[in-house]
Amino acid sequence: MRKIQIVLALLFFWNLEDTFAQKSKKQDTFPTYEQIRGNRKEIYDHVDPRAAAAGQKPTYKVISRYYDAFNYPADSTTYYLNGRKVKNKKTAEAEVKEKAGNIERVMIGEVDESGMRVIEIDYEPKKE
Repeated sequence: MRKIQIVLALLFFWNLEDTFAQKSKKQDTFPTYEQIRGNRKEIYDHVDPRAAAAGQKPTYKVISRYYDAFNYPADSTTYYLNGRKVKNKKTAEAEVKEKAGNIERVMIGEVDESGMRVIEIDYEPKKE
């Protein structure tokens, strides 16, 4: 009986050592975050050479909010503002300038068989 207790105690301590012992690292381990990310010095961001040479930030000029929607002849265009047909160019342009807060979409169609061009403008009304 005493021998069985000694054998069981040895087996217990032998298994206990395996649970707390640190094993040596294998060569085929899952890569760490640092290995996946790589060297940060190898990352290049695009810099506009003209802006970098002049030492200035690039500037952008907005030519037209309406993409030249009102530069077509008045008698050859049909305007739709937020899905509603507008009678003429002058009324459409005045309504957009007065009521439009944010222009969402400007669609300028091709000239159809009757010689008319459809221009659709969708906008959000101004918040007062």
